[in-house]
Amino acid sequence: MTVGSPLLATKLFAPEVRSGQVARPRLVACLNQGLGGKLTLVSAPAGFGKTTLVGGWLRDAQRPFAWLSLDEGDNQPAGFLLYLRAALQQINGAWGQAIDTALHAPQLLSLQPVLTGLINEIAVDGRRFALVLDDYHAITNAAIHQILAYLLDHLPPGMHLILITRADPPLPLARLRVRGHLNEIRVDELRFTVEETTSFLNQVMGLDLTPEQIATLEARTEGWIAGLQLAALSLKGLGKDAAGFIEAFAGSHRYVMDYLIEEVFSQQPSYVQEFLLQTSVLNRMCGPLCDTILDLDAWWLVHGPDQSQVPGRVIQSPSQRILEHLEATNLFTVPLDQERRWYRYHHLFADLLRDRLRQTSPGRLPALHLRAAAWCEQNGLMEDAVHHALQARDFDLATRLIVQVTDALWARSEVGTVLRWMKALPDELIYAQPRLCHIYASAVANVGQLDAVEPLLQAVEAWLAETPASPPCVVSAPLGVQRDPHRVLAPEDPEWRYATREGLLAMVEIRRAFVARFSDHIPDAITLCERALDRAPASNLFVQSMALLFKGHAHFLLGDTGMANRTLMAASAAAQASGHLAVYLSALHYLAQLRSLQGRLHEARAIYQDAIRFVVEQKEDVFAGVEQVGLGDLLREWNDLDGAERHLREGLRLAERGGDFVFLRDGYLAHARLEWARGNLARALVFVQKAEQVVRRHQCDWEMALVEAWRARLWLAQGHLAAASQWAQAYGLRVEDELCFLYEFGHLTRVRVRLARGDLDGAGQLLDRLLPLAGAAGRVGRVIEMLLLQALVRQAASDSRAALSSLERALALAEPEGYVRIFVDEGAPVAGLLQQALSRGIAPGYVRRLLAAGLGAAVLQPQVDPSLADPLTARELEVLDLIAAGLRNQEIADQLVISLATVKRHISNIYGKLRVSHRTQAVVRARELGLLPFER
Repeated sequence: MTVGSPLLATKLFAPEVRSGQVARPRLVACLNQGLGGKLTLVSAPAGFGKTTLVGGWLRDAQRPFAWLSLDEGDNQPAGFLLYLRAALQQINGAWGQAIDTALHAPQLLSLQPVLTGLINEIAVDGRRFALVLDDYHAITNAAIHQILAYLLDHLPPGMHLILITRADPPLPLARLRVRGHLNEIRVDELRFTVEETTSFLNQVMGLDLTPEQIATLEARTEGWIAGLQLAALSLKGLGKDAAGFIEAFAGSHRYVMDYLIEEVFSQQPSYVQEFLLQTSVLNRMCGPLCDTILDLDAWWLVHGPDQSQVPGRVIQSPSQRILEHLEATNLFTVPLDQERRWYRYHHLFADLLRDRLRQTSPGRLPALHLRAAAWCEQNGLMEDAVHHALQARDFDLATRLIVQVTDALWARSEVGTVLRWMKALPDELIYAQPRLCHIYASAVANVGQLDAVEPLLQAVEAWLAETPASPPCVVSAPLGVQRDPHRVLAPEDPEWRYATREGLLAMVEIRRAFVARFSDHIPDAITLCERALDRAPASNLFVQSMALLFKGHAHFLLGDTGMANRTLMAASAAAQASGHLAVYLSALHYLAQLRSLQGRLHEARAIYQDAIRFVVEQKEDVFAGVEQVGLGDLLREWNDLDGAERHLREGLRLAERGGDFVFLRDGYLAHARLEWARGNLARALVFVQKAEQVVRRHQCDWEMALVEAWRARLWLAQGHLAAASQWAQAYGLRVEDELCFLYEFGHLTRVRVRLARGDLDGAGQLLDRLLPLAGAAGRVGRVIEMLLLQALVRQAASDSRAALSSLERALALAEPEGYVRIFVDEGAPVAGLLQQALSRGIAPGYVRRLLAAGLGAAVLQPQVDPSLADPLTARELEVLDLIAAGLRNQEIADQLVISLATVKRHISNIYGKLRVSHRTQAVVRARELGLLPFER
C-alpha cells in the first residue's frame, strides 16, 4: 500500500453484535480484569468466538475503543502504520502526526522515532481506551512484530492493547506474563460449557434438545462454537431425525468439512498438510511415534522445512518440532500432558483428516497402522498397539497382543474395549483358539449378552478335551464358521493364562456362575462357584477372587447376610492380593450395599472411601465407577445433593467407559434417586429407562422387577395412580404368597400402591409379614422403610397413636446413621407425622433437622427454644451433629464435601448462636435445646 492509497473503512469497524448472543459473564469478568495490564491476548483456532466475544464486551464496556481488522495485505510496515493511525484517530483525530510526517518523508529510515512520537501524543492526552487488532495471525512481517513489541514496552498508561489471533505472536509474552501485564484467554476458556451449549442450542437456535443430546454435541465438538453452530443449522427442521444426526455428527459432515478445509487445512503449507493427513491415524501422538509412521529419515528430506521455518527450539525429533508448531499456531492440536510430549487432534478435525486420507490415499492406511502398532508394542502401549493392528487387519498380530493385555483390562473393568476388539476379529479365528473363546465369553457376559456365553464355553471345554494324546475333535461353531480341526493347543502353550487344565475349567465354571446369577438360577451359581473353588489352584488368587465374589453376591441375593459378608470379605482380600481391581471394587461395593441394607450407613461410607483411595493410588484409570456411585448414593441419603451429583457423575462416566452392565444399572438407578430428591421426576424416569435398557439385555426376572418397581414408585410420586396400579396388577403378588428377599423391594412398592388406593388392610397385612422377615435378617435399612410405611398406613386409618409409635421406632433406628431422604422423599404425609412427633417431644433435634431438610427452616422457627434468638441453619445442624459424633474439622469437611475454611465458619456461627466458646459446651447446650438427642 502506498501513502496516497485510500483506506478500506470496513477494516476499522467493530463487528456488529447479533441479537440472542449467549451471555458469558465469566469471560467478561476476565476481560475486565485484564484492563489493568498492558495486553490481552485472545488466542484460539478458527470458530471459537474470539471476535464475537471481544466485540460484544467492548460494546457494553464504559471504555472507548479503536478496532482494526488485519489481513495478509497489511504485512508492509507503511501500510500497517497507515491503518494504525486511522484506528487511533477514532479516539482522537489529532493523533498520528508523527506517522504522517514519517510516511511522507522521502525515505523511512527508522521506525523508533515514529513510534516514540506516537506514544508521546497518546501519553500527553491521557485518556483511557483499548486498541483491538483482530486476526493478528495474518501478520508475518518481523518488522511489524517489532513495532508491536516496542509499543508494548512503552505503552502509555491509559492505553490497553487487545490482540485477537489464531496463533501466538512472536512478542515478548513470557516477560509480560511474569510482570503481570498479560491477560490470556485461550481455547480452554473459550470452549462453551454445557450450560452455555444448552443456552445456545435451545434458546438462541430455538432447538428442543434433551440434556443427553446436548451433552453428546458438547462432547463431540469439545465446546467448539463454530461446530455447534454448524450442527444447529443442520438440525433445523430435522424433527424426529435429530437423534440420528446427533449420534453420527462428525468431521465428515459436509458443513464441518467445508469450514475446516477452507479455514484451516487449505491455509497450511504442503508439508504440514502431509503431516496432518498421515498422523491422523493416531488417536494420540508424540514426536518419536510420528517419526516412525512417517519414516522421517526419507520423508523429512522431501517435505520438511528448514529449521528457521518452524518456530520453537531445536528438538531431536523433527515431528516434535512440527507438533509444537501446530500447538503454537492453534491448529486444533490438544496437548495431553504438561511436558508437551503427547498430543491429539480435536475430534472433528481428526475426523476430517481421516476421511480425506481415506479418499485420497486408502492404500497407505495399513502400512501407517502397522508402523504405529510396532512402535506402540515396543514402547509398552499395548492397547494402542491392538487398535492399530486391528485397523491394519493384521489379525495374527492383534490376537497375540490381545492375549497379552486382556487380563489387565479385566482388572480395570474395561469390558467395552475387550468386546470391541473381539467383535473386530473373524469368528473362525476366535473359535480356533480356546483363550480367545474364553475372553469373548467373559466380555459378552459382562455386558449382559448372556445367551452368547454358553456356546463359547462349550468350545473351550472341547479344546480341553483335545490333549496331544487324544484324537482331535471338531468343536461346534456358529453356522458358517470354519476352523482348523487339526490345531491342538496344549496346556503348556505360552498363551495359556491359567497354569493348569483345572484352572481354565474353573474359569468356565465361574463364567457359568455369572450367567446363573443373572438368569434367576442363584442356587446353581453357588454350586458352580464351589466347584470352581475346588478346581482352581490355591495359589491362583486371580481365579479364586472371582469365584468368591460371585458366590458371595449369590448369598447376598438369597438374603443370607452372614454368609454373604464372610464370602465377600474373602473375595476382596484375594482380589487385592492378586491385583484384580474390578473384583476388588465389586466385592467392596456389595459389602457396602450389605452394610446399607443393614442400616449401617457410616460403615458403608468408610468402605466406599477406602475403595476410592485405592483407585486413586493406581497408576492407570479403573473403569468401574461403583465406588463413586455408592458414595454418591449415600450422600444423597444424607441430603448432600451437590456432593452426591459430583460422585454420581464421575461414577457414571467411568461405568459407561468400562461397559459392565451391573455397574451401569446401579449407576443409573442411583442417579434416578438423586433426580427424585431434587424434584426432577421426569428426569428420574429417564435414568430408570436407561437402567431398563441395560437390564433387558439379559432378561433377568428379579432385575427387571427391581427396575419396574422403581418406575412404579416414580409414577406414584407424579400422581399417576392408574399406571402404578396396572404395574401392581401385573406384578401379581398376593398377600398369602411366599416372600423372598429378591422381590422385597417390589413388595414394598406394592404396599405403596395399596396405600395410595386406600387398601389399608391389604397394605397393613403385607407389612405385617415383611417386617419380621427383614428384622430377623438384620435388614435395618428396610425395617426403617417398612416402619415408615406402617406409620403412614396407620395414620390413614386415623390411628394417630399407633402411627406415631411406628414413626418413633423408625426414627430411633434411623437417627444414629443420619437418614434424611428416606423420610423427606415421602413428602407432605410424613411431614405431618414429623410435626406431630415434634409436638410430643419425640426425637426433637433429629425431627427438626428432617423438617429443615424437607420443608425449609421457616417451619422450624415456631418450634425453637425462645432463648435461641437466631436459629441454626440446616447445614449448621449437620455440622453440629458431626461435632457431637466426635469428628475433627477436617473429617467434617471430608464428609460434607466442603472446605476446611467453610467448616470453621459454620462452627464459629454455631458458637455465636448457642453462646458457647468450645465444642463440649456446644454439644451440651444443643442437647438442652433439643437440637441433639441425649446419649442413650
